[in-house]
Parts: sequence; structure tokens; C-alpha cells
Amino acid sequence: MSVKIITDSTSYIDERIIKDYDISVISLNIAFKDISFKEVEVDNTTFYKRIDEKEEIPKSSQPSLGEMYETFLNLIKENNDVVGIFISSEMSGTYSSALLAKDMVLKEYPNAKIQIIDSRSNCMQLGFSVIEAAKEAKNGSSIEVVTKAAKDNMNRSRFLFIPDTLEYLKKGGRIGEAKALIGRVLKIIPILTVVDGETTIFDKVRTKKKAVNEMINVFLQDIKKYKFGNIVVHHINCEGEAKEIADTIKSFIGKDINICPIGPVIGTHVGPGAVGLAYYTMENLDI
Repeated sequence: MSVKIITDSTSYIDERIIKDYDISVISLNIAFKDISFKEVEVDNTTFYKRIDEKEEIPKSSQPSLGEMYETFLNLIKENNDVVGIFISSEMSGTYSSALLAKDMVLKEYPNAKIQIIDSRSNCMQLGFSVIEAAKEAKNGSSIEVVTKAAKDNMNRSRFLFIPDTLEYLKKGGRIGEAKALIGRVLKIIPILTVVDGETTIFDKVRTKKKAVNEMINVFLQDIKKYKFGNIVVHHINCEGEAKEIADTIKSFIGKDINICPIGPVIGTHVGPGAVGLAYYTMENLDI
């Protein structure tokens, strides 16, 4: 018997890692007025080009309960324990669907071991937690140890990001109306983060360049105090800017930095031009 890991498509984990650790990924969905598809079925270039051309912000939705159930069921039938780690329950109904799917499977297999974890975040802050759990699973650890690895990583991680505009967050209901209005009128550039599962303001500065510098400084302060674990630079359709940030960070820490594009579901709510850092430290952060 082994432990298998399930996550959702908003983790944006590199395909090679998904394959190496045999991680199951359940996709969220995207819907324009005239077409809908799973997030994993469209490449980022095509998606963001469509947004530019159509001038339409699509809607996102959670995976179907049926797909969630079938994924859990198939792994349990193969005599595995299952750990599912999903996007914040404050941002999506995916976690709730996973709980329902778990209950459905347990009715058929009452002795099955299934743990469902609310990551309280998304993107690679979620992804890092999934990967750490998957490493333990690959090493043959018990479901209890695998679950602990995921939760421990959450206590050592941070996600900071800078939107190019607050309009997407405002329209998607992911940040308060008043905060969006302040940013537009006073030309304040916010550094955003995720706390208790919700998007909130970490800091506010006057220009994007200063925001990026401050974001990097926060990371450097964190790793100085809590020791470096891992990091990715996130971006939404602005790879050049992400590479500049990665090069800057490399100049400070002497390590190559992975760049991770953010896909359609989170991109829909944050908007093109956003950049960010997802990272974790070796000791728990004071957040």
C-alpha cells in the first residue's frame, strides 16, 4: 500500500514534477460566453490572447463532483491511501467538493484512508505543499507523515504578488471594492498576499518598480531570519519581467530561480502583467 497525492490545476506544478511524483491533478474550469474548457486543456498564450482580443473576463468554476469522486475512487480501488491538497476554500468550492467525494468513497470503502487538506492558498504556495507531501509519499511514508509534511510546509511558506491592475480582482470579487478604488484613485501599487485563505494587502507603494523591489526585500529578510527553502517567480503573461526578477534574486542568493507561469483560473482573477514570488523557508514564518 502506498500514499497517492491529489491536487488541483491551480497549483501550477511543473509537468515533470507531476510525472516524477505521480501526482493526480484535477482541473478547474474556465468559461467564456461562447466556449468553456478545463484549465489544463488550454495553453496560457492562447488564453491570454483571447482575453486581449475579446476584451472579456471569463468565469472560473470548480471541478465536477463526479470527476473528483472517480479520481479518489480509482486510487482507493488500487489499494492506496489518498491525500488531497486543494486551493483555498475561501477562493473556490473545490475543497468542499473533495470532502463530498471523500464521503461518497467511504460509503463504498469504509476502511479507506483519505485526508483532505485546505491549503488556504493557491499557485505554488499550494504547489510546494503538494510537492513536499509527494516526496514523503514516494519515500514510502505513512499517510500521517505525508499529511504532516504538507501542513508543515504551509507554515513555512509565503505568496507575494503584484497585480498590474486591480480591475480583475475587483470584478472577480477577490478584493474589497474600497481597496480597489483607493488603488485606482491614489495610484497606489499594492503588494498582495494570501492570509487565512483570502487575498489581502501586504504593503502599498507608489510605483510597480518599488513594489517589486520591496517584494524581493521581504523575501531576502525572510530567508535571512528563517533560512532558505525554495522559491519560484510567478508571472501572468509577462515572462520577460519575471526573468528580470529571477536574475535579481539569483544575484543575491547565488541560485538559479525557476519561473512559473500562472494559468487561466488564477489569471482570470488577477489579470495579465502580474508578477509574484511563492517561496518557503526552513523554519516557520511569523505571518
